[in-house]
Amino acid sequence: MMKRKEVDRVFRLVLAIIIALMLIGAAVVKILYPSKLLHDFFFIISIFEIALAIAVAVFWDRWGMWALLSLIFAIWAGYSLYAAIFGLPCLCLGVAVTLPQGTSLMVNFLMAALSWVVLKDMQVSHKTFIKLILLAFVLVGIGFVFSSYLYYIRF
Repeated sequence: MMKRKEVDRVFRLVLAIIIALMLIGAAVVKILYPSKLLHDFFFIISIFEIALAIAVAVFWDRWGMWALLSLIFAIWAGYSLYAAIFGLPCLCLGVAVTLPQGTSLMVNFLMAALSWVVLKDMQVSHKTFIKLILLAFVLVGIGFVFSSYLYYIRF
């Protein structure tokens, strides 16, 4: 039977692979089918997602990577929250795929929560963990406000 640390390590690896594949898939779709009004923004986000996917693949076993992921998914959750509240398209997959309302919000919150589970398993100090969660809530708000600006430009 595998020890607890090995199970946690396998969980981190599998989750890192899933996240990296999701990021690359979203980036490719946004590059192929960007919004006409936000073409440059989508391209920059796509490059960022590809770089993040590479970072996840390389640093999957470091707590700092999981902290960064939790914060990035928190800010994206703020963006998705704005879209879900006002019934707007998320555009997370460019204009090629329109996700059902609230889907990207659930995915972003789930990925942030799973990142926090990984951080807790990696024995991050309680103080650091609380600071990350508080910062994540601030970033949800920032993502919400920033998305209002993007949707104002787009629509």
